[in-house]
Amino acid sequence: MARFRFVAVDAANARHTGVLEAASEADVAARLARDGKLAVEIGAEADGRGSLGRLAALLTTEIRLSPDLNRRELVRLADEWAGLLEAGVPLHEALALSATAPRRRTAAALVARLSDAVRGGAAFHAALSAEPAIPPAFSAIVAAGEAAVTCPTSVVRFDC
Repeated sequence: MARFRFVAVDAANARHTGVLEAASEADVAARLARDGKLAVEIGAEADGRGSLGRLAALLTTEIRLSPDLNRRELVRLADEWAGLLEAGVPLHEALALSATAPRRRTAAALVARLSDAVRGGAAFHAALSAEPAIPPAFSAIVAAGEAAVTCPTSVVRFDC
């Protein structure tokens, strides 16, 4: 088991930091998600041996890129969507605008799928839930926002 530092946010946009022992970064993210938190950053903890310890930790850290969306991109998208919605832009137009913004091809494709689903009549939370790259906690908060007619506010909660 390795030790991982993390930064996460919860549904109230409270920031949480700490260290967890786990087999991998994915295990840390899963544990945080079970606790209702969205991991924003996860990294191997330095072993306390100064620069050499940090270098050793860096060299042994597994580097993985999400095929669709990493957590930083999700936070940026949430901020972008919330800003557009708060400015009065209808959801389907906000997603269409977001789909044309410069970003990684896979993230752009995901946003385009969300845009198509909403334009086709799907609820935003349902479109989000259909995407494996979107954490269930994010979809649930958007669903609550839709039900309470406060979607922009619920999306903002993931801005950190």
